[in-house]
Amino acid sequence: MKSFVQLDIDPDSLEINSFNKRNLLQLLDDLYGSRTAGTARRDATSRKVKDTRDLSLFAKIISSDKARLHLHGGKSLEEAAIYVDTRDQSLTRLDTITKELSLLVRKILTGSSKETEDLALQEAVKRLDSAVKGFLKKHA
Repeated sequence: MKSFVQLDIDPDSLEINSFNKRNLLQLLDDLYGSRTAGTARRDATSRKVKDTRDLSLFAKIISSDKARLHLHGGKSLEEAAIYVDTRDQSLTRLDTITKELSLLVRKILTGSSKETEDLALQEAVKRLDSAVKGFLKKHA
Protein backbone atom coordinates (compact mmCIF):
# COMPACT_ATOMS: atom_id res chain seq x y z
CA MET A 1 0.00 0.00 0.00
CA LYS A 2 2.93 2.26 0.70
CA SER A 3 4.07 2.03 -2.91
CA PHE A 4 0.54 2.66 -4.24
CA VAL A 5 0.25 5.85 -2.18
CA GLN A 6 3.89 6.68 -3.09
CA LEU A 7 4.54 7.44 0.53
CA ASP A 8 7.97 8.86 1.32
CA ILE A 9 8.83 9.03 5.02
CA ASP A 10 11.96 10.40 6.65
CA PRO A 11 13.40 7.35 8.47
CA ASP A 12 14.82 9.39 11.35
CA SER A 13 11.98 11.77 12.18
CA LEU A 14 9.17 9.66 10.66
CA GLU A 15 7.82 12.81 9.05
CA ILE A 16 5.97 12.42 5.78
CA ASN A 17 8.01 13.96 2.97
CA SER A 18 5.55 13.32 0.16
CA PHE A 19 2.66 11.16 -1.03
CA ASN A 20 0.29 10.88 -3.98
CA LYS A 21 -2.92 12.58 -2.84
CA ARG A 22 -5.06 11.10 -5.63
CA ASN A 23 -3.96 7.55 -4.78
CA LEU A 24 -4.45 8.16 -1.06
CA LEU A 25 -8.02 9.33 -1.70
CA GLN A 26 -8.61 6.26 -3.89
CA LEU A 27 -7.28 4.03 -1.11
CA LEU A 28 -9.62 5.67 1.40
CA ASP A 29 -12.54 5.20 -1.01
CA ASP A 30 -11.64 1.52 -1.39
CA LEU A 31 -11.44 0.96 2.35
CA TYR A 32 -14.22 3.21 3.67
CA GLY A 33 -16.45 3.90 0.67
CA SER A 34 -16.73 6.84 -1.68
CA ARG A 35 -17.33 10.31 -0.34
CA THR A 36 -20.86 11.66 -0.50
CA ALA A 37 -20.88 14.87 -2.55
CA GLY A 38 -20.95 18.02 -0.44
CA THR A 39 -20.32 16.21 2.84
CA ALA A 40 -17.49 14.55 4.70
CA ARG A 41 -19.50 11.32 4.95
CA ARG A 42 -18.61 8.12 3.15
CA ASP A 43 -20.97 5.61 1.58
CA ALA A 44 -19.93 2.33 3.21
CA THR A 45 -21.88 0.29 0.65
CA SER A 46 -19.44 1.39 -2.06
CA ARG A 47 -16.28 0.23 -0.32
CA LYS A 48 -14.21 -2.46 -2.02
CA VAL A 49 -12.98 -4.17 1.15
CA LYS A 50 -15.97 -5.38 3.13
CA ASP A 51 -14.09 -7.49 5.69
CA THR A 52 -10.77 -6.92 7.42
CA ARG A 53 -9.80 -10.51 6.54
CA ASP A 54 -9.53 -9.31 2.93
CA LEU A 55 -6.92 -6.62 3.61
CA SER A 56 -3.93 -8.74 2.59
CA LEU A 57 -5.70 -9.69 -0.65
CA PHE A 58 -6.51 -6.02 -1.23
CA ALA A 59 -2.85 -5.11 -0.70
CA LYS A 60 -1.83 -7.66 -3.36
CA ILE A 61 -4.44 -6.31 -5.76
CA ILE A 62 -3.43 -2.67 -5.50
CA SER A 63 0.21 -3.69 -5.93
CA SER A 64 -0.63 -5.08 -9.38
CA ASP A 65 -1.45 -2.59 -12.13
CA LYS A 66 -3.66 -5.04 -13.99
CA ALA A 67 -5.62 -6.20 -10.92
CA ARG A 68 -5.98 -2.65 -9.63
CA LEU A 69 -7.36 -1.46 -12.98
CA HIS A 70 -9.99 -4.19 -12.87
CA LEU A 71 -10.90 -3.39 -9.26
CA HIS A 72 -11.22 0.32 -9.96
CA GLY A 73 -13.02 -0.45 -13.21
CA GLY A 74 -15.93 -1.85 -11.22
CA LYS A 75 -14.97 -5.48 -10.66
CA SER A 76 -15.29 -7.04 -7.23
CA LEU A 77 -12.34 -7.81 -4.99
CA GLU A 78 -12.77 -11.50 -5.82
CA GLU A 79 -12.74 -10.85 -9.57
CA ALA A 80 -9.68 -8.59 -9.35
CA ALA A 81 -7.92 -11.27 -7.26
CA ILE A 82 -7.90 -13.56 -10.29
CA TYR A 83 -5.18 -11.36 -11.78
CA VAL A 84 -2.85 -11.84 -8.81
CA ASP A 85 -3.54 -15.52 -8.12
CA THR A 86 -0.79 -18.05 -8.58
CA ARG A 87 -1.48 -20.92 -10.97
CA ASP A 88 -2.25 -23.23 -8.02
CA GLN A 89 -4.64 -20.68 -6.56
CA SER A 90 -6.36 -20.34 -9.94
CA LEU A 91 -6.74 -24.13 -10.23
CA THR A 92 -8.22 -24.29 -6.73
CA ARG A 93 -10.55 -21.40 -7.60
CA LEU A 94 -11.67 -23.21 -10.76
CA ASP A 95 -12.45 -26.36 -8.77
CA THR A 96 -14.38 -24.40 -6.13
CA ILE A 97 -16.38 -22.35 -8.61
CA THR A 98 -17.32 -25.44 -10.60
CA LYS A 99 -18.57 -27.21 -7.46
CA GLU A 100 -20.55 -24.12 -6.43
CA LEU A 101 -22.07 -23.84 -9.91
CA SER A 102 -23.14 -27.49 -9.84
CA LEU A 103 -24.74 -27.03 -6.43
CA LEU A 104 -26.49 -23.83 -7.52
CA VAL A 105 -27.95 -25.42 -10.65
CA ARG A 106 -29.14 -28.47 -8.69
CA LYS A 107 -30.80 -26.18 -6.14
CA ILE A 108 -32.51 -24.08 -8.80
CA LEU A 109 -33.76 -27.08 -10.74
CA THR A 110 -34.91 -29.16 -7.76
CA GLY A 111 -38.57 -29.99 -8.24
CA SER A 112 -38.74 -28.16 -11.54
CA SER A 113 -40.34 -29.57 -14.61
CA LYS A 114 -38.30 -31.54 -17.10
CA GLU A 115 -38.43 -28.82 -19.73
CA THR A 116 -35.88 -28.84 -22.51
CA GLU A 117 -34.03 -25.82 -21.09
CA ASP A 118 -33.77 -27.42 -17.64
CA LEU A 119 -32.37 -30.65 -19.06
CA ALA A 120 -29.98 -28.74 -21.31
CA LEU A 121 -28.66 -26.74 -18.35
CA GLN A 122 -28.19 -29.88 -16.25
CA GLU A 123 -26.33 -31.57 -19.10
CA ALA A 124 -24.13 -28.53 -19.77
CA VAL A 125 -23.13 -28.31 -16.10
CA LYS A 126 -22.35 -32.05 -16.03
CA ARG A 127 -20.14 -31.68 -19.12
CA LEU A 128 -18.39 -28.65 -17.63
CA ASP A 129 -17.84 -30.47 -14.33
CA SER A 130 -16.41 -33.47 -16.16
CA ALA A 131 -14.15 -31.30 -18.32
CA VAL A 132 -12.86 -29.36 -15.30
CA LYS A 133 -12.16 -32.57 -13.36
CA GLY A 134 -10.22 -33.95 -16.33
CA PHE A 135 -8.30 -30.70 -16.74
CA LEU A 136 -7.43 -30.53 -13.05
CA LYS A 137 -6.33 -34.16 -12.98
CA LYS A 138 -3.97 -33.53 -15.90
CA HIS A 139 -2.66 -30.09 -14.84
CA ALA A 140 -2.68 -30.13 -11.04
